[in-house]
Amino acid sequence: MDTQPFSKLKVEMERTAKAATLYALRETGRRIIESAQGTVPEYPGPQNKSAYVDKRVKKGLLRRSIHNSKVIENSGGSFLLKVGPMGPVTRGKGKGARGAVLYAQQVERMYGYMSKAVRSTDLTKVYSDAISVGYAKYR
Repeated sequence: MDTQPFSKLKVEMERTAKAATLYALRETGRRIIESAQGTVPEYPGPQNKSAYVDKRVKKGLLRRSIHNSKVIENSGGSFLLKVGPMGPVTRGKGKGARGAVLYAQQVERMYGYMSKAVRSTDLTKVYSDAISVGYAKYR
């Protein structure tokens, strides 16, 4: 009995399932990002404008720092994708570290913008729609 055609089909189905799952996971992350960027409060910047070297207040750092992380494949075939504020922490002259990532946790505690984004997005519907698109795309 020749099982080679079945083995090839099984490998192809596993590859398609993995690609479709990754596509759906990234699409779900993009929808959360869109929702979070719409609800994040605008940070006005420090009141002391001399804290920045170029004397300008930088606005919208938190909104622009919300991204997907790279997809990590865990053992057992599960995937992990982190969505949230990410980016470099900048160093000032004598003022210590500052940047969007530093105050993201405080703003989340005060306003809960990421929690609201996750609750307001119908993740099951987004994922199921994206997985069907992913299967159609990668077959």
